[in-house]
Amino acid sequence: MPEMRRREFVGACLGAALTSAAPSPSFESRAPAAAEADAAPFSISVMLWTVYRDLPFPQRLQKVSEAGYRAVELVGEYKNWTKDDFASARRTKRELNLEFDATAGVWHALADPADREPFLKSLHDFLPLMKELECNRLILQTGNRVAGLSPEQMRANCIETLKRGGEIAAQNNIELLIENIDPEENPKYFLTSSAEGFEIVRAVANPHVKFLYDFFHEQIAEGNLIAKLEKNIDLVGLLHVADVPGRHEPGTGEINYSNIFRKLGDLGYSRFVAMDALKLLLAGGVLPAFTPDLFAFFQGAHPASGYTLHTLNAHQNDTVVAMIDQIIPSTDTPGAKAARVNEFIDVILTEWATGSERENFLNGLANVNKQSNELFAKDFAAASPTQQLALLRSMDDAAMSARRNRPTRHGNTVPEERDKQLEGDFWDVFKGITLHGYYTSEIGFTQELNLQIIPGAHHGCAPVPAGRKA
Repeated sequence: MPEMRRREFVGACLGAALTSAAPSPSFESRAPAAAEADAAPFSISVMLWTVYRDLPFPQRLQKVSEAGYRAVELVGEYKNWTKDDFASARRTKRELNLEFDATAGVWHALADPADREPFLKSLHDFLPLMKELECNRLILQTGNRVAGLSPEQMRANCIETLKRGGEIAAQNNIELLIENIDPEENPKYFLTSSAEGFEIVRAVANPHVKFLYDFFHEQIAEGNLIAKLEKNIDLVGLLHVADVPGRHEPGTGEINYSNIFRKLGDLGYSRFVAMDALKLLLAGGVLPAFTPDLFAFFQGAHPASGYTLHTLNAHQNDTVVAMIDQIIPSTDTPGAKAARVNEFIDVILTEWATGSERENFLNGLANVNKQSNELFAKDFAAASPTQQLALLRSMDDAAMSARRNRPTRHGNTVPEERDKQLEGDFWDVFKGITLHGYYTSEIGFTQELNLQIIPGAHHGCAPVPAGRKA
């Protein structure tokens, strides 16, 4: 490809990606076809309370959209909203092509018979708010164990209350979802077992009453996640995803999400999978969304083995390697260091960055080492992992504070100054290019969760094709 055309091409690509991976304007027309072609049955959602909690609501939606997600779950973010606030949220949601896939807000205990009538009244009263949100799934909890009642009695109370609530749900075309909570988080909570939760939903026998299967809670409570999924897939209304321990991203702990996601594909699960993970350094999205051209470009930018660095010197490369290793460390799958993301970054800096972009990036690396020496009397690569993580977290906090005063870009539009997308806050640029480099590497998209990244959409994971490394 001639140099000028390559420059124009990467300008368009980076304009759509390195500022938080904004989807392209043609996303809507391309996404359904891409999803169908790749047989990806489910969509990824984000629990909004886990990300950007210090930003105003519209900006939080903007960040989620820019990361490539098409839905969020709400838990009381709308408390004290006015009619105008709801109208504004709907406008923003529609502009960003987002969906509010579920919410919570009726907090009466299903296991307590004394709370049945208050629950039904609260459910009636909450319906107008769900209409304001244009949301048709309501998450419920059983509440704590009731003194003086046996487990069988509390289970019967849940069934009866949900039967009556299910009638209201059917009349209003919404779904009620009951959720399990592990006993470590709440030792007093009644429904700690997903198996029992599925039995309750099956006994209610109303298609408007489903189970919210939370893998994080169930792994702590009882485990055996896939067997329950297979047995009860028809009763699952929503899935919550986070890893154990710590409620962090899939792939950082003990749950084998590779097998779980493959099983979801095998079972044809077509509802939402909600990210319930507390973000680490990858704030703004676990997996980026890619347009077809963007995905192809980043794949092509990965150098062959034996690559010689052209822009980064040995000291700068050591700093980059240490930083990417903190952002995407090795767990049960290789991390960014093994994926040679440092070499990918060198290619971007050498072949695609302007002189000013390259200079800004290298100055940013120098500043990381300057801060490390001021704090720890050593360069970043020589600091301990704990010290490295502390410094990167402080940079992340500073970048987030700076974003609050940054003008918000609305819709799925690409900025006009496409050739300047490697400029700006160094930490945002570094984090973005690391994420994109990793998930377009051979390791990132074939080993990390055994995913196929679907160009043009973020509709979850496709089954692993025959012959592909699993």
